Amino acid sequence: IRSSTSSRRIPPRLSSGPARRATAARQLRASRFPDAEPAFAEACHEAGGNPLLLDALASDLAARGARPDDARAPAVLELTSGAVTTSVHVRLRRLGADALELARAVAGLGDGAELRHAIELPGIGPRQAVRAADAFTAAGVLEGGDPLRFAHPVVRAALERERTEPERAHVHRRAAQLLLDEGSPVVRVAAQLLHARRDADPRAVEILSEAARDAMAADTPGHAARLLGRALEELRPAKQRPRVLLALGRAEATAGEAEAVERLTGAVSCMSDPAQRAAAALDAGRMLVTQGRWNDAAKTLGYGSRG
Repeated sequence: IRSSTSSRRIPPRLSSGPARRATAARQLRASRFPDAEPAFAEACHEAGGNPLLLDALASDLAARGARPDDARAPAVLELTSGAVTTSVHVRLRRLGADALELARAVAGLGDGAELRHAIELPGIGPRQAVRAADAFTAAGVLEGGDPLRFAHPVVRAALERERTEPERAHVHRRAAQLLLDEGSPVVRVAAQLLHARRDADPRAVEILSEAARDAMAADTPGHAARLLGRALEELRPAKQRPRVLLALGRAEATAGEAEAVERLTGAVSCMSDPAQRAAAALDAGRMLVTQGRWNDAAKTLGYGSRG
């Protein structure tokens, strides 16, 4: 189903390509930041996207006393708040209530959301959703095509900011279930579970653990540790706990994180299977040795060798 594009549009995006930094810098220097440095201007453009949003962003940053130097560029998006959120909502509401609900759903699902999933979360009809997506693309809010992606991160950040933490967690839990029911790749389901509410769900633990194994295989132990830390939060006191603790400790050890030893020794202390306990004790003992903690290493290895 295709529909005609809405005639109500937010202003077009700033130019892209080589001219975009100069365009954004000129606008910033003509308004709130006459001394805006190049990387700061670029970050504002990437976050703001179109002239009116960029102006709202600049107003908000100026009110918060932000310095327009290149060192502050990475923090531009994190510094945005009320003024930008209000500006985004005003412009999205001009496209209609269904469009605003679709935008909220895409924000919850994250970049790469598919239209059929975004329809399910707010429960709007396919025709209305297609019309809203067309309007967003024409207005420069979304990039063209499916899956759906916001053209500029400030829009998604503003939509996410309006929800309370429990609301965001509920949306991510619903999105995870929707993706799981459809048989989506584990990595996509796990990305939602990272931000979802805690439901003491054994299936969530398995998904997060599987995604962590994939992350370790891809040589991203830091991400694996994050996934396993989230799995640990999902656990009830149960037989899964030693296994998750062990995997988390190994991921943290590979990532060079200080918490690894405590994770590994914690896994050793709650394991009943002798072979698993010995393997965990060996990992923990090796780490303790590298830290010069000889007595602790001996105790851990001794405990792991018990039958």
